[in-house]
Amino acid sequence: LVQEPKDTALTTFFKLCTNDSFAKILLYPQVSLYYIWKKKTRIWESRKQRQPAKGQPNLKSSPTLGRVYTVCPNQQECFYLRLLLHEVTGLTSFDDLKCFSGEAFATYCEACLKRGLLEDSAQWDATLAETATICLRRSLRKLFAVLLQTCALSDPVTLWEKYKEDLSEDYHHHGQLLLPHLNVAFNDEFFNRALIDIEGSLLTAGSNNLSFYGLPKVSRIGSHTLPTGIIQETAYDVDALQQYINKNKPKLLQNQQHTYSAVYTSIHECKGGIFFLDAPGGTGNAFVTKILLAKSHISSPKHIYCENLLRSLPGNLHTYKSVDQEAAVNFPTEFLNSLDPSRLPPHQLHLKIGASVMLLRNLEPPRLCNGMRLVVKNVLPYVIEATILIGCGIRNIFIPRIPLTPSDKQCPCPFC
Repeated sequence: LVQEPKDTALTTFFKLCTNDSFAKILLYPQVSLYYIWKKKTRIWESRKQRQPAKGQPNLKSSPTLGRVYTVCPNQQECFYLRLLLHEVTGLTSFDDLKCFSGEAFATYCEACLKRGLLEDSAQWDATLAETATICLRRSLRKLFAVLLQTCALSDPVTLWEKYKEDLSEDYHHHGQLLLPHLNVAFNDEFFNRALIDIEGSLLTAGSNNLSFYGLPKVSRIGSHTLPTGIIQETAYDVDALQQYINKNKPKLLQNQQHTYSAVYTSIHECKGGIFFLDAPGGTGNAFVTKILLAKSHISSPKHIYCENLLRSLPGNLHTYKSVDQEAAVNFPTEFLNSLDPSRLPPHQLHLKIGASVMLLRNLEPPRLCNGMRLVVKNVLPYVIEATILIGCGIRNIFIPRIPLTPSDKQCPCPFC
């Protein structure tokens, strides 16, 4: 007879989760904090010494280092199994690792993909699909431009062909209103106008034109759209600028007023010229700058404060997790996920509707820039819908998952 294999620490952990309600809230690497593995009897036994566990007076906890065996990525299913053990709680069998949102998957790889733990080109398709159902077409075009510019799409042409009607739906609707007695179908004119908007967003952000991404070249012949340069130069609020001048011009000192008059005269009379302004030495400008920088560092939000504020908000918590590329698998995933560089978001980004966030990338300069404050309006599996809090008008934007590579060479790993 073939002897049944002995229980391992993992299979015994499954049994522990079946009978112990506290064990169900633990990840497998955390079990050694509260339980001791007895090799002879092959059971997990509650700790009898050390400090009482927080919120569990009948349990003891110890800062014991628990480590899951490292697996080479070439052993794909074992590698993905290990990855899931660091992410999923309440496990009672191996099949539980393959389930997500009530759906069972055939492999651990599929489960990881569905949980957003692996980089997947299909996520860009899902990003557009879920955003197309809730946002204005103008916002959808801007999102598509952001994907082109920042996400290194492997097949942007296929995405365009699939969603070109969604991206140009408002232009089609406008055409239908002009000809209500006809059944206006989508045509190249509507698609061209959508492409013009997308290319305009790309060029405004300092990116390439559509031809660089293999998309159809736009035609401005017969189009009512102005060239991008003219739109950028005239995209300002005259009344707001005049109010700013009326408020601040009287505050100018005598030398500043002289400089203002000289520059304005040169512009108004089309004389041109080059002007260079420099504060005299000893005026303390560097001293003031250092104080302001120090104050900004003190005021920078800390993760612990953000977490406390997040708990005070109503609603369900949604977690976005970073994904490392294959080039980073020389390091254990839990080690990479534990890194928290100051210029990058954490591995697990916890959000609620109504939470305030700060943009870390220049997505659509000058409207969406690094440091802009937003408030979360909706959280979707692949997209965050947010509202601009200050400046540039109150409007909704859509932020997809974007690759991030820190400029600091001490941590040259791409993040998503």
